[in-house]
Amino acid sequence: MANILDLLIELSKILILLLALTSIYSLILPRLKQIRSSSMSIVIGLIFGLIGIIGMYESGQVAEGIHFNGRVIIAALSGAIGGFIPGIVTGTVMGSVRMWSGGAGAISSTGAALAGAITGALFFRYQKKDYEIYSIKQLTLLGVLLVIEVILAVLTLPIPLDARLNIIGIVILPILILYPAGTVAFGLLLTDTTKRRGKTQELHDLFEYANDSIYIFDVDDDRFLHVNENAARLLGYSKEELLEMTVSDISTTSMEKINDIRQRLINGQSLFLEAVHKKKDGTMIPVEVNTRTGKFKGRKVGQAFVRDITNRKQIETALKESEERFKIFYNAAFEGIVISQNGKLIDFNDRITQVLRYDRVELIGEDILKIVAEEDREFVADKIQSRFEEPFELQVLTRDGSMRFIEVSSRDIKYSSKPARVTAIRDITARKQREEEEEHQQQQLMQADKMISLGILTSGVAHEINNPNQFIMSHIEPLSLAYEGARPILDRYMEEHGDFRLGGVNYSLLRDRIPRYLKNISEGADRIKTIVNELRQFSREYQDENLEAIQINNVVQSALTLTTNLIKNSTNRFSVSLSKDIPPLMGHYQRLEQVLINLIQNACQALPGPDNAINVSTGFDTQKSVIFVKVIDAGSGISPEDLKHITDPFYTTKRDKEGVGLGLSISANIINQHKGQMLFSSEPGKGTEVTLSFPVNGLHPSKK
Repeated sequence: MANILDLLIELSKILILLLALTSIYSLILPRLKQIRSSSMSIVIGLIFGLIGIIGMYESGQVAEGIHFNGRVIIAALSGAIGGFIPGIVTGTVMGSVRMWSGGAGAISSTGAALAGAITGALFFRYQKKDYEIYSIKQLTLLGVLLVIEVILAVLTLPIPLDARLNIIGIVILPILILYPAGTVAFGLLLTDTTKRRGKTQELHDLFEYANDSIYIFDVDDDRFLHVNENAARLLGYSKEELLEMTVSDISTTSMEKINDIRQRLINGQSLFLEAVHKKKDGTMIPVEVNTRTGKFKGRKVGQAFVRDITNRKQIETALKESEERFKIFYNAAFEGIVISQNGKLIDFNDRITQVLRYDRVELIGEDILKIVAEEDREFVADKIQSRFEEPFELQVLTRDGSMRFIEVSSRDIKYSSKPARVTAIRDITARKQREEEEEHQQQQLMQADKMISLGILTSGVAHEINNPNQFIMSHIEPLSLAYEGARPILDRYMEEHGDFRLGGVNYSLLRDRIPRYLKNISEGADRIKTIVNELRQFSREYQDENLEAIQINNVVQSALTLTTNLIKNSTNRFSVSLSKDIPPLMGHYQRLEQVLINLIQNACQALPGPDNAINVSTGFDTQKSVIFVKVIDAGSGISPEDLKHITDPFYTTKRDKEGVGLGLSISANIINQHKGQMLFSSEPGKGTEVTLSFPVNGLHPSKK
């Protein structure tokens, strides 16, 4: 029986042999493991089995028919590296050869090999954390388990117990040393080689089958040193053809630009740019290039990762065209469109700049209430706060300070993935103006209708009032004469009999009052007569056959003659400016004279004192072919509210001065009958200017 030292030496030789065989196998293992098929698993098992069989012929014999070698380790690693099928195949192959060899330990040896294979397969299933790697700790544990399995196999030998124990005593130290160490050595060799080879293959695969085209080129002359399959496929060349080419052969970039890129790469910069590459058939393709320097076979090279961006460019072009179409529609919209976030203007179309007359830079980022008229801001702020979506109207402030009416409709949207509000704005200023004009025209029609009715009424009232008033006026003078005749008689009676009562009042009180009463009655009747005459003038229809060619200067002079005393008593600063070469006017002399007398009287009554001036002037506008007369006073002026109703019938601010309110209404009617205009310009405390204008050709001045 061999001693322990001899067995240790023999086992070491066997393990060295197996290690050499395993090293050879490790060179082809990574390629075999790329193929995940059952047949290839059997091939791996057979190769491991062959290595084990070679090791069996260099066994360390400890007794007749009982040999020790590294086949258990080989079987276990076959299972640990390849899994269950390679492990069982390896164990079966080596067990079959051992059974064929015969001897006392044939069955136990076969069982030990199969047990090792199963143990390795269980490690493959439960202990492996990475496809390629076992740790030293895991491999040591596997080696210890193999030692236990070998000892159990010795205990099953068909020999006496003392012989079995003697064998255990001989082999225990060598296998405790060599089996764990051999398992670790074989395992690390196989897994590390597999790992390194696998990683190299993975890197190769990553390079060759990357989605991007990869070029490695010489930074000195731009010649390609290595390219991947995708680069060749993208450009339509073979890899061999590309390796005979340079960067400038496939790029449309100018040499000046290429030289600049090369220099920047040499200086250590990484570049990300877009370019256009030329395919073998001449087709141009847009690409995205990410390039930097690196090492290849010990030399400094350029690395370029190129991506075909044809689809992206097509999408970008389509998106750009879509955006341009949207922008055209957006800016060509008849309505203004505003987009706001948190009350700030972030975008709007050209229609807004047209309506508000602001430049874009003046409004972008500004509070939306900036463009809202002061009186509407609180109202609009409430609408924004309440997320109101129904249309409503408001006034906005333009850049030049003018107001415009707009109609708005708003709703919430997402803009750049953030909550926003889109508002459609319609300029309704023209519509509002038309509505105001229509309303004004309607008021004019209503006023005209009222004036017709009033004319009919006043005509009848004037007639009914005039008859009794004439009766009163005709009896005032006889009554006055009668009283004057009776007064001496009444006076003597009072002297002889003392004071007496007439109508319940003492004669001494009535004596001087009766003349005043009669005078007041006479003046009242005259007042009624004047009103009746004005009512008749107001209601009288104008007859074209009464027209005659008149000189407006003559009419003015006639009116001034009739108001001379009034003017002298009213102002010390009266002036007249009558223009020459004024063409004749077809009109009614007396009626126009009446208008001017009324205006001069009003001017005199408006003066607070004699130091305030009045000016009367005439002229002819040759461009408009219009004759005009102006009466300007430096009086108290007219308030805006009164100015609106200045020509309304019976509207007067001089009721305390016996004003009736028909003078200007009658005057306006006369001017309209002459197809002219009477315009008032006045401010309280700054006087009044009245302008009469008459078209020479008979047309209304506003229609010329």
